[in-house]
Amino acid sequence: MMPSKVDPVLSSGGAQMRERLLEVALELFSRHGYSGTTVSAIVTAAGVTQPMLYYYFKNKQALFEALVEQALIGYDQLLQHDLPGGLSPKQQLLELCRQGLLASGQNPVLTRLLFSLAFSHSEEVGICERVDAVIQRFLKTLEGIIRRGIAAGEIMDVDPADLAWAIYAVLFRAMESALINVPTNPGVDGMSRVIASILLPPPGKGCVPVGCLKSRSTKRREK
Repeated sequence: MMPSKVDPVLSSGGAQMRERLLEVALELFSRHGYSGTTVSAIVTAAGVTQPMLYYYFKNKQALFEALVEQALIGYDQLLQHDLPGGLSPKQQLLELCRQGLLASGQNPVLTRLLFSLAFSHSEEVGICERVDAVIQRFLKTLEGIIRRGIAAGEIMDVDPADLAWAIYAVLFRAMESALINVPTNPGVDGMSRVIASILLPPPGKGCVPVGCLKSRSTKRREK
């Protein structure tokens, strides 16, 4: 009796089977979104049966959440990673954004998945809070560096939270441009130039501190 033909995907081990399902699902979710991707489409593309998928994941939502968690862990690790020593606060901001943009480019499909969440009704899979938590941690990290830069006289004295959001907006746009490869994609160097211009030079190097602007306007009113 001839031995039955064994599917090489199934015979490669449980861990590899799970990764195979994640890989296929990631591609489909990133292209069609959560609602536009069915379990049937995932198992067909992976070359397995639905019971096999349900062996590793409770349902489609669990599979999707595993993918999002995988992407967010990468950005969490970026925030926990120590920046090179000897950098000024301004240089730290530029380096953190540079690493963020490079990280998104190293795994564009995962980045596309996160972008799809930003523009879709992702409440249905209950992961909005998890995504927002990572964004808030990134903003708080930026704010902390900005406060140190203001204290050192290296960054204009403005609201750190406002400036953090402005920097995040530039990074988000740079990631989006790189993802779809538009002609206006600024790249790492272009993004760094824009952020450097947002930070502005310190007082005494071609700009007027916010406090001086206020005092000057007050004096004009008094006259």
